[in-house]
Amino acid sequence: MLIVFAALLVLTIVLFSGGNDHRERSFDKQLLTFETEDVSAIKLYPKSMNGANFTIENEDGQWTIVSGDKRYSANNSSVDAMVSALQSLDIGRKLPCLF
Repeated sequence: MLIVFAALLVLTIVLFSGGNDHRERSFDKQLLTFETEDVSAIKLYPKSMNGANFTIENEDGQWTIVSGDKRYSANNSSVDAMVSALQSLDIGRKLPCLF
């Protein structure tokens, strides 16, 4: 009888002490909400550029890479795939707030 009670007690603790499980499910897992056709530019700050950045701009359906005063044609399908990946980005798990 004591073993059955202990097993039920452990089961109850496991089921009701999930703690963060309920809170994690209460937030929206979709990180960004936007339409892909509304994206006009993406600004990137690669570490290798030591604080410099470059922008990928959409000009009349053609993606262009802009770095300083230089402009380069970008591969439309690659940039469109990147924008779609950003659109479908979800949160894996909520991290605790450190401050």
